[in-house]
Order: sequence, then structure tokens, then C-alpha cells
Amino acid sequence: MSLLFQIKHFLLHKLKSGDAYSIHSPFLFEFYNQTVAYNKHFYSFVELKSLRNKLLQDQTVLHIHDLGAGSQKTRSSTRQVKDIVKNSGKQEFVAQFLFRLINHLRPRTSLELGTSLGLTSLYLASVDSKHKVYTVEGCAATRNYAQQLFRKQKKSNVTSVLGDIDVVLPKVLEEMEVLDFVFFDANHTYEATLKYFRWCKERAHDGSVFVFDDIYWSRGMKAAWAEICADQDVMISVDFFYFGVLFFRKNQPKQHFYLKI
Repeated sequence: MSLLFQIKHFLLHKLKSGDAYSIHSPFLFEFYNQTVAYNKHFYSFVELKSLRNKLLQDQTVLHIHDLGAGSQKTRSSTRQVKDIVKNSGKQEFVAQFLFRLINHLRPRTSLELGTSLGLTSLYLASVDSKHKVYTVEGCAATRNYAQQLFRKQKKSNVTSVLGDIDVVLPKVLEEMEVLDFVFFDANHTYEATLKYFRWCKERAHDGSVFVFDDIYWSRGMKAAWAEICADQDVMISVDFFYFGVLFFRKNQPKQHFYLKI
């Protein structure tokens, strides 16, 4: 996708977005201050930053089997771990936001679609050892690498699932007792994004929260995000440009926000 497309929408977002002082919803004001504007130090951030730096030096070569829309940086089927972290891994501020979000929500279970090397999974799992994280990955090489990280970091609360999301997601959803939180970071296409949203929505409850990564990754992702925000069951949608957040709270009026991070 053209870089100009993303630059254009980044600039438009900057013009439209506000901060905590632009929020009139008490619920969303608390959410913003406990996730985006929260400046408490977490020791896990130090450990995970150190791990990230180690991965950025890792020259291990992995053979990538990409079932999604692919990478915007490279089409090569072999990539070094350091390049995957640099080009495809979540930016540190996004991963830290997800940690603070889990810390604020305290979900019983979380689902991540798209494990990659497992670094973001570790941010989700590091908040609370009682918090159960299911993460799904279609590439065996990256999934195996991630499993090694989970063992080294002693994260027994992570369940790693290998397989095409189209095939394994319905089974994973059946296995999960509740669906409190979902991070969508897998197949960045219009059709797949809507399909996975609809499957997960069937298991959502009033307190569920969905986060969609890379909502301006392409025109297809932007269109899928707009359609999802318009869904009758989505009451609050928040556009942070880098990702979007959905709430299903039935007691809230339907609203859409553009916020800075």
C-alpha cells in the first residue's frame, strides 16, 4: 500500500484527534487516563525492553509461511529475527499501551490473533499470571520461536495455537470460557478482518474489549474498521490511528472518538 495513503491519514488524524480534555464521557475519560496517560513505572517494561533489544540483535533465520496479507517491508520467505522485530513487530509504545489496558481491564482471558515472535504476547501475559492468554499463529517457524520465548520467560499462562486462523479460530473460541479481550493482528485484509470480528463478536459480552492493529494499513483495513465501528453492537469506538479500540457497553450511547496516543 502506498506510503502516501498512510501519511495522508496520519495528518488527517492529527487534525481531528484530541486528548483527555476533549473527552466528555466519564467512562472514556477514565479509560484514557488509565491507559494512554498513565505514567506509572512497571518493572515488566524494563524486562521486556531488554528482551526486545536482544531480539534486535538475533540473526536467527526463520522460514516464513505467511497466510495473511504479507509484509509491507519485504516479500522474502526467509527473514532474520532482528528484521522481523524491526519491520513487523509492534512498536514499543503500542505494546506498552496493551499492557496498561490489560492492567486496567483485568480480563480473565485474552485472545491474540497473530503471535509472530511472541513479544506482544509477553506484554499481555506479564500483567497477571492468572490472566489466561490464547495466541494463534499460522507460521510454524515464528510460533516455535515464540514458544521458546514463553518458556524462557516462564509464562505458563500463555496457550499457543498453531494453524490457519480460518480453521482454528472457531475451535479456540469454543475452548475459551469467556472472551474478555481480543487483539486482532493477523490477516490484514478487509474480508478476513470482518470475518474474525464477526466470529469473535458472537462470544463478546458487555465488558468485552476488542483492539484492531494497523487500521490504516491499507484501504481495505480502513474500510473494514469503518464497517466494524458502524456495527449496531459496537457502542464506543476509538481511533488512535495506529490501532482502534471497541467497547460493547450497552448502557453507553453510540459514539466514535479520534484520540492521540
